[in-house]
Amino acid sequence: MICRARMAAAHRRSRLAERRERQILPRPAGAVSARDHPQTSGENIAVFCHGGVIRALLAILLDIPLPKTNSFEVEYASITQVALHPHMAEIELLNFTPWRDLVA
Repeated sequence: MICRARMAAAHRRSRLAERRERQILPRPAGAVSARDHPQTSGENIAVFCHGGVIRALLAILLDIPLPKTNSFEVEYASITQVALHPHMAEIELLNFTPWRDLVA
């Protein structure tokens, strides 16, 4: 009985996570489509946003489930840099905070 209850609870959590992902991911997906626009092809694009949006963009670009990005640490005012190649995306910087070393 306990095993069934745990399985049912895990299934509900999974469905809730999927629903959240369907609601969250379409919003930053519009920004990602800008990379395919002829006017921005081969250019650098800067995006300033909250950590949750950065995680959502990484999920889209890396084609991974959104919950997997929870382990990515994204602090205030950090820099995340992603290189977009024809058939893949590559994280070059994640949570880069060079100004920390400046504080004595």
